[in-house]
This record gives sequence, structure tokens and C-alpha cells, in this order.
Amino acid sequence: MLEKKLNIMAVGAHPDDVEEQFGGTAMLYSSKGHRVLVVSMTNGDTGHQILGRKELADRRRKEAYAAGKVMNTEYKILPIHDGELVPSLANRKKLLKVIRKFRPDIIFTHSPAEYHPDHRYTTQLVLDTSYLVIVPNIVPEVPPLKENPCYFYFSPGKPQKSSFNFCFPIDSVWDRKLLAWHQHASQMYEWLPWTMGILDQVPVHTKERLEFLSLWRGKRFVSLANEYRPWLIKRYGKTAEKICYAEAVYSAPVGKQVGMNRKEIEKLFFCI
Repeated sequence: MLEKKLNIMAVGAHPDDVEEQFGGTAMLYSSKGHRVLVVSMTNGDTGHQILGRKELADRRRKEAYAAGKVMNTEYKILPIHDGELVPSLANRKKLLKVIRKFRPDIIFTHSPAEYHPDHRYTTQLVLDTSYLVIVPNIVPEVPPLKENPCYFYFSPGKPQKSSFNFCFPIDSVWDRKLLAWHQHASQMYEWLPWTMGILDQVPVHTKERLEFLSLWRGKRFVSLANEYRPWLIKRYGKTAEKICYAEAVYSAPVGKQVGMNRKEIEKLFFCI
């Protein structure tokens, strides 16, 4: 039995961003009975070469909820247009309300060095909630948290110096991560291949599509496992040499700091 079930929040800029960067870890948490909420700061209504905004937003909402079912997570999409997210006071308050209602122990989000403005501004908005989540007179209609959550970034590829790093082996849920991606057909089999000029390489049938995703999108997570291999071996011993896929995070300089607090680290991360 778990001593305490955690509330885990993962905030991405678009529907499918959390599945991409944190989907395996989200499933590891949910499989152990922790409550997981995936938040998309925008409705993803621009990422398609054919579909218009309304039709695409409707489709992406359905895809996201289907992915949430695969991951066994809750899913919330904010009504903000894709490509138009800004770190405004209004958007900060929207996110503060979501955080206060969910009451997370940890919040995971994009690295500050991301390529897309929506990703970067998602990071800024998440960081801007730190401290304010405990201030009663900010969005007073929702009760404040008693203490700050821990804030972590999705790893861009390598352990980050001067930060607390943690790596999650995801081999055990890799097939389900592929299935979560698979729900985002508008992105995985249409928009992203079109932007990369490989639309003609996308298979038609499900089995071949999942294999295509594993080879194409899986490279990053093989690379993460290799970059974190010394860390993994130190954590899991020689069996870690066989880990193929991993996701990783590193600490943000805001919120509750775990640092070298072994008890806190065990509570937040060793529980999966």
C-alpha cells in the first residue's frame, strides 16, 4: 500500500507534447496509483497542412482524450489558440486556478531552451506560478496551496550540471507510449511527417504505423537512455546496461527544492 498517493501534473504547450516527452513516466506514476493530470496550454489548432482551426481543434481534443485513456491520466486543454500563447497575467491566472484545483506535489514542464515559442512561454507561465500558488489574495476564488510544489523540466538530452537530475526507464511501458502517440494521428501520421517531407513513408495499417513510430520517434529516448547510462547503472546496477528507452527530468530553480534530501527524493521518485 502507498503511504501517500501523489498528485502529478505535467504541463505541455500542445496536445501530444506531454505524451512525447513524459508519457512513459506519466504511465509509471498512474500504474502505481498516483493521480496524474496532463495539461495542454493551447488547443493545438494550427498544426495541420489541410484542416482549418475549428475542425483541427475538435479533432485534437478527441485525440488527446483518447491518449489520456491509454495513459490512464486526466487531461485538460486550455482554450488558447496554438501559436498565440503569451506569458500574460490572464494566462498566469488560468494556470494558477488549474494548479490550485489539482493541488500537485510535482509539476513537470518543458525545458526553457525549447525551440517553439508556445513551449518557452508554457515554461515561463509554469515558473511564474511558483510562490503565487500559496498567496491567498491571488485568484482568491480558489483556495491557495499550503506549500509550493516541486518544479521539474523535461530533459533536453543530457544530465544538466548544477541541477538535480532523475531518469526513468520506460521499457516496461514503451508499447503503451507508442499507443498513446498513435492516438494523435493528425500529428504523428499527417502534420509532422508533412513538415519533414516524409509523408509518403507513413504506413497505412496500425501494426506498421506503430513500428514506424518506434523507429522514428523512439531515437530520442534511446539517446536519453545512453546519455544517462552512468546514472542508470549507479541507480539500478548492471541490469541498467540493458535499458533501451528512458525519459529524464531536471530540477527547476523555483518551488520546493529536493536537492540532496533523500527522504523527499524517495517519496517523489522512488515510488515508481
